[in-house]
Order: sequence, then structure tokens, then C-alpha cells
Amino acid sequence: MEKLKRVLWPSLFLISDQAIALSPENIFQNDHEYVERVIAKHVLSNKGFEFLLPKDKFKIISLDPKNKVNDVFNIPGYFSNAVHFWFNVYTLYNSNFSIIHDKNNLSLVYKVLDYTSLLKSVLNHHTKVSLMSQFTLNKVRALKKSIRNLSLNINIGKDEKDIKKMLIKARIKIPKTSKKRTKFYNRLAFNMRAQTGQKNNITQGIINFSNYRKTTEKIISIINLPEELLAIPFLESSYNVNAVSKVGAAGVWQFMPRIARHFMSQSKQTDMRLNPLLASVAAFHLLKQNKQILKRWDLGITAYNSGTKHIVRARKKFKKQNLSLQEYIERYKHPHIGFATKNFYSEYLALVYALAYQDELFDFKSVKIKSLNIRSNKLYIYVTKCRFVPNNIYYALRKSSPDFKYLNLHLKYKKRSYPRGTLLVSDIHLTSKRYLKVSLKNIKQMYPKYWKKLVRNYSCSTK
Repeated sequence: MEKLKRVLWPSLFLISDQAIALSPENIFQNDHEYVERVIAKHVLSNKGFEFLLPKDKFKIISLDPKNKVNDVFNIPGYFSNAVHFWFNVYTLYNSNFSIIHDKNNLSLVYKVLDYTSLLKSVLNHHTKVSLMSQFTLNKVRALKKSIRNLSLNINIGKDEKDIKKMLIKARIKIPKTSKKRTKFYNRLAFNMRAQTGQKNNITQGIINFSNYRKTTEKIISIINLPEELLAIPFLESSYNVNAVSKVGAAGVWQFMPRIARHFMSQSKQTDMRLNPLLASVAAFHLLKQNKQILKRWDLGITAYNSGTKHIVRARKKFKKQNLSLQEYIERYKHPHIGFATKNFYSEYLALVYALAYQDELFDFKSVKIKSLNIRSNKLYIYVTKCRFVPNNIYYALRKSSPDFKYLNLHLKYKKRSYPRGTLLVSDIHLTSKRYLKVSLKNIKQMYPKYWKKLVRNYSCSTK
């Protein structure tokens, strides 16, 4: 046990991408004894929080029994296994679970690790995250070792036999010759990855979206796009209004700054990417543009993640204007076309069906997040005719619109003065003397960054 602790304690600092940086002060405070018990129970026993894959509802819901999904988004056979995998990630497993799988064949799931008991423990948050990360890493290493044993045909035990059974179940042929078999198993070990469950995040996202749902659905209808596209911000951010990525993408639609500037205004004072409603309008125009260029929704949606240029290049390279997404994934090779791009449409379809049947799949009573105190049935977008200070508006509307400031997260500063032509989102009607309502016609025909031009012939009235 002492030898194991000397090895494992330092390893707690080998953090994965999802873990948080630790310090000795916060990881070991009142946790030493409990961590020892965790090590003894789950590492020495080799049980490792394993969890058997439960039955899911994908086979039923993928048939769309209530005809809730547009036929354009039927699930092609080529993507079925991948969609099934992501459907389970979004509807079966919350972030207490880690799924170890093959990244090229998503029907090959090695283990599902359940960390519920660990995350309910008295350990502090940083310690829990670190232990979860390290236990998953240890399990991945153990499975890779078992795969290497299979490649060398040595030390064949239970784990090695279980992996062989999984390969047979997934209908994967094992090469017969020694050289090909070694190459096959080495590729399997290289392709192994872990995926954290997302059910709780999607559940919270649905509640967040409820604040904007009816207005967003009306706008997407006006722009003449399929409502199913509203699954994309759940894929990008789980509809987390505060989402900011390591590479600078922000908001529920995770716009990168360079792309956002084509559709939205950005400055030191304003970032429209952070406003779910304004960003949605921008995203609709971008998706409409993608569809016009690429002619197909599977390609247009994938291009939301990777851009259109590689798809256009692939069509030219293969001299095929009606290139399908399957052909693009299988034939076009480029360093930027990786796991995320190849799985984007499968993840999207999984969310389309999960959201269409959300009442049957998610338990909203278990989520503590509350909706905003707003009139969410109808939101309005205004362009200011006058200079203003956000705090002054928030104070003036504190009774009629108590959460007005949360509808305007794109305004970075509360006390600074903003110029005329700034956009505001409101759940109540604002006076026409100081604000111009953006019409549905303007929303359909103009990008949000151009709406400020609507007030250039209007004067500010303070009477």
C-alpha cells in the first residue's frame, strides 16, 4: 500500500484537459484519509468504478415514432453507430460517467466508468476532478496494455478475452497473420479515447434555452430555416450562455472572433457573441450562407464547425459537385479534418432527436437552475437612438423587467456610456423616442452588425 501511494499521490498532478490545476493546499486539506480509502477500494480491487452499459431508447426514438423531426434529418445508415453513441452520451450519462471507446468505430465501447460515489463524497471539488481524471487515465493505460498483450499473444487474461469479445460483438475482423494482427491491435490502442457524459449539461441547457425559445423559433422560421438547426448551440456549448473556449470561441453558438466579425459588432464595450438571441440571428445567416454554397444540409452543418473552404476544395479535387458528407469524411485527407469535424454531424443528429423527445429523456425536476424572470413569450430587439449607461436602464426597468440585464450579456460594462446604435434585447416594449425596434424584415434581410444603420436618420428625444 505504501509503495502504491508513493506512485499514485504524485500522479494526481498529471491532469487531463478537463481537470483543474491543483495545489497541495487545496487537494489534501482534510482529504488524506478519504483518498486512501478510495485508492484501497477502487485501485487495489481493480474495480475502477466500472458500470455496465444500460438499455437505451435510441432504437425507438431514431425511428421518430411521433414524426417530430424533419425528414431531411433522417439518420443515414453510415452514421447510425456514431449517432447512437452520441445519443447515449447526451441522454444516458451525466458528467459523473466516463466512456472509454474507439474514436474511429464508436460502436466499440470498452468500459463505462461511474464516478457518482466519488463525486458525492466529502472530498473538495479539485480533488474529485483530479481523481476522476487520474482513474480514467489509469484505466485507459490498463486497456491499452491488454491490447498490446493481444498483439504479442502474451499474458492473455480476463481483460484480453473481454476485449476480443467486444471486437466480435462490434463485427470487427481480427487479421489472421501475425504482422497484420500486430498492426491492427496497435491501431486500436492508438485510437482509444475517453468521453465524459453530457446529460446534466444538456438538461441545464434546455432550461437556459427556455428563456429564448419562442422568439428564436419565430426568427428561424422567418429566415426560412429548419427548426432542427437549434440543436447546434447544444452541441457547441450545451446552451451555456457563459461558455468561452480555450481558443477564444464564445457564447452559446461558440463563434470565433474572426467569423463573428462578419455578422456581429465587436468592440471593447460590446461582444454580441455573448447574447444568445443576437448570436442566434448571426448563426442563422451563417448557416443559410453555408447551405447556399454547399447545397446540402449535412455539409452546411459540418461547415459550421470546420468552415466551407475544405469542403469546396474537396468538391474540386474529386470533381464532384454533389459530394456527400460520407465521401468527404472517407476520401478527403487534411490535418484540420479530425475527430471533431468527422463527428460533428453525428453529434448534431443525436441532439436533434434528443431535443425532439426531450420530455421522455430528461428529468428537469432534478435541475436546480431557474429560468429568468422575464416575459419569454416574446422578446424584442431594439437599436438605441441615444447614448445611454446600462446601469441607468437596469435601474429604471427594475420593476417592469427585473432580469433585463441578463438579456443583454453582450454589454460588457455597466457604468460606462454606450453610443447610439447599440443593440438591446428587451422583454417589454421600450419607448420609440429613444429606441427603434428591429423589424422581422430587417432581421431576415440584414446581419446584426448592420442594424445600427437603421437609426442614422432618427434623432434622440429625451422629452
